[in-house]
Amino acid sequence: RGQRFVVLVAHFSRCSHRALSAQRRVPAMGPDARTRELQAKSTAVIMQAHIEPKDDMRRERARATFNVQQLKETLAGGKEKLDKRAQFIEILQKTSWGDKSRRHFLTREEEYVGGLKAALGIWSEMKARGLSLDDGAVMRYLVDFPGGLELHIGMFIPTIMGQGTPEQQAYWMPRCMQLSVIGTYAQTELGHGTFVRGLETTATYDAATQEFIVHSPTLTATKWWPGGLGKTSTHAVVMARLFDGRGVDRGPHAFIVQLRDMASHLPLPGVTVGDIGPKFGFGGVDNGYLSFDHVRIPRVNMLMRYSQVAEDGTYTPPPPANAKASYATMVFVRSDIVKNAGAVLARAATIGVRYAAVRRQTAPAPGQPETQVLDYQNTAHTLLPLVAGAYALTFMGESMMRLYRGFERDRERGEFGGLPELHALSSGLKALCTQIAADGIEACRRTCGGHGYSRLSGLPSLYASYVQNVTWEGDNNVLYLQTARYLVKAFTAAVGGKGGAGGKGGGSAAYLASAVAELGARCAVQGPACWGSHEVQGAALRHVAVRLGGHHVG
Repeated sequence: RGQRFVVLVAHFSRCSHRALSAQRRVPAMGPDARTRELQAKSTAVIMQAHIEPKDDMRRERARATFNVQQLKETLAGGKEKLDKRAQFIEILQKTSWGDKSRRHFLTREEEYVGGLKAALGIWSEMKARGLSLDDGAVMRYLVDFPGGLELHIGMFIPTIMGQGTPEQQAYWMPRCMQLSVIGTYAQTELGHGTFVRGLETTATYDAATQEFIVHSPTLTATKWWPGGLGKTSTHAVVMARLFDGRGVDRGPHAFIVQLRDMASHLPLPGVTVGDIGPKFGFGGVDNGYLSFDHVRIPRVNMLMRYSQVAEDGTYTPPPPANAKASYATMVFVRSDIVKNAGAVLARAATIGVRYAAVRRQTAPAPGQPETQVLDYQNTAHTLLPLVAGAYALTFMGESMMRLYRGFERDRERGEFGGLPELHALSSGLKALCTQIAADGIEACRRTCGGHGYSRLSGLPSLYASYVQNVTWEGDNNVLYLQTARYLVKAFTAAVGGKGGAGGKGGGSAAYLASAVAELGARCAVQGPACWGSHEVQGAALRHVAVRLGGHHVG
């Protein structure tokens, strides 16, 4: 039976090939005069009711009741940034790696190579034009081709800058910027993700050689998921449990570990590293796995800005106020995720709204034009809140990054008092924003009907690459709980008359103190119009927060 099946498949394949070849050999012939005459009447009937999609778009844009240029400048952060963005677009349009026309037809290998070419091309443009890392981030967003350098730029460099000593920064940063060292950030393990204290990778200090022995004692200690790890990176910032010269477990610390030979790019002895294979999306990024078998690294490869291990193995912990400083990298990444959520949702909402504006379905009466899908209430009720949400997430993301930059300035002065609040805000907003954006992309895809299922709409690939954000850098369910824990502490402090307990002056939780004092007050709303007041809305939300806090804490 198996042989007959193979013969049949081969036979049908030959028949299909001959049929296709015959079709290709048929000469193209235009319609004769009689055919054209018959068809002309029915074509005229169709054209009477036909409306060009571009005309619909032109009419919709002409109805704008606001200054479009002013809004563009506001979203870009000013006219100068908007002009610079236009310059970047002009630069990218002249490159081969900026071309998006064939993206959806690439194999995984081609996608990986293309992502690397794009990243290296942007890096070259940055060096040639003297552009900053922030400029490079804008160009990467415009190219939208994630590759093997994502974590080198987004986590490896920021971790060295945030947790390395001045001497370590002076050694590593030139190599990072020249790409002679390409790094990733290896924290998540096969058995542990959000629970950082549970990491199983160890770094044991050997005072006799002044080295750390990095080891994966269990299968679940295998690092899993870091981007750029599978094929690209030469080094990694590895989060491992530090055992000092006395064998005391000091918890997770950051170590720079070389993974591959700088000449051959092959894994070093004791290092097992590779690609984890195909994923739901993000095909151009080589997410990988990594385990260690008693790999030795120099003592100075421990990032020692806040805690140190001396040559004799003595451990110096960070000051109590700086004890959570090692979490700053995660806070930065979460803040960056919050910042990007608005742009991603805006991209999806733009596709959805434009499609709904040009797609027509069902005439209200014979002889009338079909109705634009956007004019149906259920479509408008789906899409317009997402447009509004994109604006809200964009401005909130900018606010989140301003808070983080403020923390960076405080950190340079050795002040870490604002870190708990920043951690709570970045955790809660990361969970909220990514959920809104991911759900919004899918909602936009559905409003596009069957066309939304096509990858050429841009929505399936956008969703596939973005939906990871609800999980990585902290599962959203866990992050909501972390923010809730902070709020419970703030509420308890407010009830005890100690303010909002949220950083300087109570910070973002300061409202709890005044809300507790007003708990017995009656609602002052006198009619529907009152609910348009921001003060009334704020008072109502404060009241709800305190009532919920009292219910769960009391």
